[in-house]
Amino acid sequence: MADGEIVLTRDKSSGHVHKRIRLGDGLATLEGDNLDDAGQYEVLITLADVDPADLCKRCFPEDAPQ
Repeated sequence: MADGEIVLTRDKSSGHVHKRIRLGDGLATLEGDNLDDAGQYEVLITLADVDPADLCKRCFPEDAPQ
C-alpha cells in the first residue's frame, strides 16, 4: 500500500464513514473530524452498503463526486 492512498473507514462508536490517507505505517485524517480520540474503526473496501446518512460531510461533501 502506497503513501497517499485513500482508505475508507467506519467509526465503531458513531458508525460514521470517513476518508483517511495512508502515510507510512499510519492513517491521517482531516483535523476537523477530530478522529484522534475517536477510538476503533473498521476499514471498508467499498461504499456500496453504506447508508448515505453515515457519510462524514467533511470527507464526502454533497456537491463533490464520490
